[in-house]
Amino acid sequence: MLKNILNILLLSSILLPIQLFSQSHNDHKCGTDFYHDAYYQNNPAEYEEFIQHLNERDVTPFKAQRRGDLRIIPVVFHIIHQGGTENIGDDQIISLLTKLNDDFQGRNADSASVREIFKPVYANMNIEFRLANIDPSGRCTNGVNRIYSDKTTDARDNVKSLIQWDNQKYLNVWVVKSIYNFGQAGTILGYATFPKYAISNPTKDGIVIRSDFQMYGGRTLTHEIGHWLGLFHTFQSGCGGDCETSGDLICDTPPVYEDSYGCDANKNSCHQDSPDLPDMNENHMDYTSCRLMFSKGQKEVADYYLASNYRKSLITNSNIQATGVNNSGVYTCIPVADFDVQDVTHCSNSGVEFIDQSAGSSDISYKWYFDGGTPTSSTDQHPVILYASPGKYSVKLVVSTSNGKDSLLKDNIVMIYPEEGNSIAYRENFEDPNFADDFWFIQEEQNSVEWKRTNNSSYEGSYSLFLNNFYSNTANLEYYFITPPVNLTAVNSPAMYFKYAHAQKTADSKDILRIYVSKNCGESWSLRKIINQINLPTAGQLYPTNFAPQNKSLWRDFVLDLSNYQGQSNVLVKVSLFSQGGNNMYVDDLKFFSTTSIDNEISSDAQLKIYPVPTSDHLYLESPINIKDANIYITDVMGHIVFEQKQITLDATNPLHLNLTQINTGKSGVYFILLEAENLFIRKKFSIIK
Repeated sequence: MLKNILNILLLSSILLPIQLFSQSHNDHKCGTDFYHDAYYQNNPAEYEEFIQHLNERDVTPFKAQRRGDLRIIPVVFHIIHQGGTENIGDDQIISLLTKLNDDFQGRNADSASVREIFKPVYANMNIEFRLANIDPSGRCTNGVNRIYSDKTTDARDNVKSLIQWDNQKYLNVWVVKSIYNFGQAGTILGYATFPKYAISNPTKDGIVIRSDFQMYGGRTLTHEIGHWLGLFHTFQSGCGGDCETSGDLICDTPPVYEDSYGCDANKNSCHQDSPDLPDMNENHMDYTSCRLMFSKGQKEVADYYLASNYRKSLITNSNIQATGVNNSGVYTCIPVADFDVQDVTHCSNSGVEFIDQSAGSSDISYKWYFDGGTPTSSTDQHPVILYASPGKYSVKLVVSTSNGKDSLLKDNIVMIYPEEGNSIAYRENFEDPNFADDFWFIQEEQNSVEWKRTNNSSYEGSYSLFLNNFYSNTANLEYYFITPPVNLTAVNSPAMYFKYAHAQKTADSKDILRIYVSKNCGESWSLRKIINQINLPTAGQLYPTNFAPQNKSLWRDFVLDLSNYQGQSNVLVKVSLFSQGGNNMYVDDLKFFSTTSIDNEISSDAQLKIYPVPTSDHLYLESPINIKDANIYITDVMGHIVFEQKQITLDATNPLHLNLTQINTGKSGVYFILLEAENLFIRKKFSIIK
């Protein structure tokens, strides 16, 4: 039993600050000890209850039981972000879970590196973590929530108040950009609550972890879940001759004097244990870079908590069914409606394809409503609709199953252009709050970032068009707007002009402005100009805060030659910022005009044909010109790269075949193919239907 150590700990509780959870190294990785130190200093009565709990804990029955059945724990990840790199993709979550389950089921490949002296106590924890498929309200889910909040920086329990699912049904994991260091030196990668929190502080129960969890071998979450299952650090109570009063209070893990950061196989920081064993630096509950095992004694502690009221409810058959993580894969939940459109802009009477992205069980049915479309409704999963009249149109989808229904309305998701655009005399200074009614198309909000009208700054008047890019740090996300169409049938030397202002946030900011032109209502786009990260900033200094140009010297002229489109009746221009850690951007005083002396810097123009569209597993690329040393990327709608093929040659006489079975997703949806070569950039949208 633990009476000796607990008497010591109880005595220490009288003397604040409490030192139950102490560490010696400055570069701290785990904040669990500091978190509990801070809490119990302010709640000494609960500390005494915690000590009593440890004193009464008896894992003896589990020494003989050695549970061999697999325990399944439903997990939900809450991604707290500001649109930056902390907004990790679903693929990263899945990869993390794979590694986590390997660790907890003893199938991690590096387990072969366990030293012979410790192989007899190597344990398979028989635990599997699965993403929840049903949320607390019974709705379908993928087990990942995304919450936009500045609390992602210097996070602590404040992120738990943003969103939390029932801790008796789910393991809550909050992913953040950085974590409060609890007044300690160094960086905190994560912290967890001990099992007793499940009862005494249910709204705080769970794990907070940094988004860069791949640091230190990518096992930060394995370590923190160990705490969540009741395990201490192997160095928790330092050296001692009694295994129940030293180290982690577990007898088959040798006591360790202090936290270890290397991987020294010869290190033996404690000599009082009998037999005198070296430090178990391969244990997940130390800080070493060679962590790869749990011990059988640690498994007994985890088994104790999974069989007690603290964690038992999570692994019950009823909860496994209720959260949709059962082995059969068959479950019922209230569906969640979601969809996208193949192309947002179209000419009149062209087919507009809508792509269902809803979550639901196999008996899901669909009812679409298309205001102004032909037909006006549809029960197809991926309908194609005709629009005869120019304008902006909204679409509604209702999905139903035997377990319930859900609906989603997207306003102004489709733009249908007139046969002829505006005259060359078109001007826009953004003073009119209804300017977008004139066939402007502005990309819908991504990560709370979008182009919008603002009075923060302007070149002339009071308003400009503004991209709040300061908080968008995710590489390769595109934020664009499309101008109304212009008619160039009777124009000599047409051009487009606007004023713009931009600043760098840091020296590493690499925002890029790309300008595209279309003559077929956006069915295809040609890249006409690129302004890279060197030439884009108009401010001569770095702006680590939100940039807003306060004088005209911070604005710059932009001119685009449109003479290649002379004679075309419907010409669109797309202005796109590829955000890569930069700052805000402003556009003002946009106009089309005719000139004979303009900037002639024009990128190569090439059309790219892709087929079949939509597709399932294979895609073919054709171009009328030979393209050498090109890079091909396929991204999802969030800008995450799901496929790439580099240094390819596109022969004008032979199509290039892409095997899309390599794409790490089995979900139907809208994707983008990007072809980049010297002075050439082509981007086209397509859909995958499974």
